[in-house]
Amino acid sequence: MVKGLYASASGMVAEITRQEVIANNLANASSSGFRRQLASFRATAPVGGTSPAGPLPLEPGVREASVTTDYSPGTVISTGNPLDVALDGDGFFVIRAPGGLLYTRDGGFRVGPEGRLETQDGDPVLGREGEIIVGRGPVTIAADGTVYSNGVPTGRLQVVEFPEGAGGEIRVVEAPRVLSGYREGSNVNTVREMAAMIAGYRHYEANQRAIQMQDRTLEQAAGEVARV
Repeated sequence: MVKGLYASASGMVAEITRQEVIANNLANASSSGFRRQLASFRATAPVGGTSPAGPLPLEPGVREASVTTDYSPGTVISTGNPLDVALDGDGFFVIRAPGGLLYTRDGGFRVGPEGRLETQDGDPVLGREGEIIVGRGPVTIAADGTVYSNGVPTGRLQVVEFPEGAGGEIRVVEAPRVLSGYREGSNVNTVREMAAMIAGYRHYEANQRAIQMQDRTLEQAAGEVARV
């Protein structure tokens, strides 16, 4: 009976984690280049699991296995702004932030006060040879990522990827396909996320009711023992 309480409680904790992940997805549904996250869970002790000491006991309940990122592409939206760019295919733009290098699919760039290409937060966008200085002339970005100011090339966007099985190695995308005048939206399907949130809430309630039922049963059992 106590194991049942633990199992139901772990189910409630798991659903809280799932709800937090879903809430974050929904909050960023309108964020350019955002990638939805997925929470996965497994039994506390996998069925058939073993250790050096022998088979693992099958404990009740579940626990978080991982929170992973769905890297499927988002919807490409036309903006008509020559400083907005989207990647057609794999890869990430490289940004120099105060805490180090960042990698993003958000190609909503601007020309900063110092005449350099930067993000909306003011962080410089890196080219293959460092920061891209464009000055005050009209800026265009070609399909290969080359940045022009007044028709003169001033740099080429650095686009990198993280191949599977490469152990975290970063590789430069030699021939990126850059769409100028477009921005990539998130890959969050709000209808699907809302449905998952409702289903998770129902699972949470079911575990909550199970705990209440088990608690009443334990209370009755304790009362009967006291009368013996």
